[in-house]
Amino acid sequence: VEKDVEKKVAVHFEGEKQLDDNASVLCGICQDCVPPTEAFALHCRHWHCDGCWQGFIHNAINERQVTYCCPQPGCKFIVTQDMQKFFADDAHLNDAKAALIK
Repeated sequence: VEKDVEKKVAVHFEGEKQLDDNASVLCGICQDCVPPTEAFALHCRHWHCDGCWQGFIHNAINERQVTYCCPQPGCKFIVTQDMQKFFADDAHLNDAKAALIK
């Protein structure tokens, strides 16, 4: 299931190019270098680590944002509900549903 979601809503770094064993990805939010398997991007190709994606999505849900874009300043690529489900925990997903109802 995770691979299906990954293919539909995000681009996994390994699909970009051939990587050697020492490859790393620079997160656009925290500026940490992470293994390629821990970095995702929307189709805009702005790379962020799993932890930053989760924090960004949780924060957007906590602020009751119904739609929101990639965390890269000025980017207009919208985070989909599938991506939300991939990174958010059940409590935050329930909050997101409640925000849609209100």
